Amino acid sequence: MAALLPTWEHRFYLIVSALHFLAAFVVAIYTSDEVKVWLRQWLIDSDYISGWKRDGSDIEWSLFRTSIRGTLVFFAIHSIAFHFVHKNCKGKTAAYVLIVFWTFLHIVFSSLTCLTVLAVLATLTVLLTVKLKSEVPAWVICIGFVLTVNTYARFSVNPANYYREFNIYFYTAVQILNFCIYLNRHSNYDVSKPVILRFVQFLLYPPYTMTLIVLYEDFDRQMTQRENGDDPKNDFATMAKKLLRLLFWAAFLDALHHVLYVNALFSSPFTLIKGLNNYKLASLAYTAGQLFHVKYVVLFGIPSWFALVDGMDPPGPPICISRVSKYSQMWRYFDRGLYEFLKNQVYIPLMKNQTGVALITRRLFAMVSAFLFVLAWHGTSLNYISWVSLSALELCIERVGKAIGRTSRYQQLSVAIGQRNVTRLQSIAMLSTVIPGIFGVFFFLGSEGIGSTIFKSVLVDGFLELVTLRIRLGEAGQVLLHLLILGYAFNATCLYLEDERKKKTKSQ
Repeated sequence: MAALLPTWEHRFYLIVSALHFLAAFVVAIYTSDEVKVWLRQWLIDSDYISGWKRDGSDIEWSLFRTSIRGTLVFFAIHSIAFHFVHKNCKGKTAAYVLIVFWTFLHIVFSSLTCLTVLAVLATLTVLLTVKLKSEVPAWVICIGFVLTVNTYARFSVNPANYYREFNIYFYTAVQILNFCIYLNRHSNYDVSKPVILRFVQFLLYPPYTMTLIVLYEDFDRQMTQRENGDDPKNDFATMAKKLLRLLFWAAFLDALHHVLYVNALFSSPFTLIKGLNNYKLASLAYTAGQLFHVKYVVLFGIPSWFALVDGMDPPGPPICISRVSKYSQMWRYFDRGLYEFLKNQVYIPLMKNQTGVALITRRLFAMVSAFLFVLAWHGTSLNYISWVSLSALELCIERVGKAIGRTSRYQQLSVAIGQRNVTRLQSIAMLSTVIPGIFGVFFFLGSEGIGSTIFKSVLVDGFLELVTLRIRLGEAGQVLLHLLILGYAFNATCLYLEDERKKKTKSQ
């Protein structure tokens, strides 16, 4: 286990990693200023610092900023009503009152058109699922809806309402699919009045209509506990700390956009980054990932906070990318709701009970199917296909590593060299998983050509120079060698943090 490394070694690796991550931000800020003149189309006047510009290229964050006041009012009014109704009404009366109230809220803060479209979609999909006694129509209809809604739906002109409608369309489609899967697999197509009532609540419950994916069974369990009088688990001090933390990260990210223009660079033609050296490319790529993480801490965190206020149990926050080198954990702990959906609704059902070659084939088929849903969710452009392909490769390498770890020869080697050296060996071997995982993320974060430019300049050119021993200061080979050594320290740190996380979980 990683904890068996000497304390000084852990601390050394942690310091090395932290200093490099800090240096990456410094280099990225310097590079942003260097290429600022080419990014004018993305830079807009600051709302609160006179004479400053900020990066406005992240459309999702810009729409979030525009809609945040209305969204907070939307959630706050809901939570006040939610607590009032559960305190003063019982049973079905509370359910009916909340459904009527939520319907009114959705009409005000999104649109009647949005609500009507989703009502028709839900009715049609559930009827076909029950009539045909199959979940296949639900998969076809809901995925087709996700793929086409952005083209054919009538969105509000108001940017704040547009942002809420966009999220509600996408996430409600997944909720409808979740419910139809539940009908097929767990309830024998039970569409009795209580089930339909809960389904309507599932579709309308405000915190779960934006950015959070929750399974129908989980929502039903949470609402049942709430209706039975279970009080919220978090006290005022805990909730205040969570809210202050969210506000801090939102302000921190917005402030960074005034000096760090990595999103603008990643949204620009790839030719703009071709002239940058590999240290600058690596720094920009790393900081792009960090900005993405902080953004989703906020985007996931706000509806999650209100769900916690309601006494519900929403998915946890996304894990920091600077503490994960196994990308199976990145998938598991970044978008936890999406992971639960893929695991329970796609991967496990396709696995079945198999052994030997059949198990390997099933596992591969299940993984491909899960990633096909991811592509349907995010898009099918070349950069997303590259991201998914490299992620799949990384997961396969992890699986091979686990298989090797179960062999008798590996066990004999572990005894012979000792646990500390095993940890060091694992840190080296994990470079084979970090490389496809992290370079895949660069494809995901950038526009077309960005990921491939970084992949070629940093990895391919660097590897060719390393194997031909053409290692010159500042050139691709030397930069890649530096990054590989850093990767070793990073892997050792992540193994230690993973071990500490497991110990903490066991003690709870």
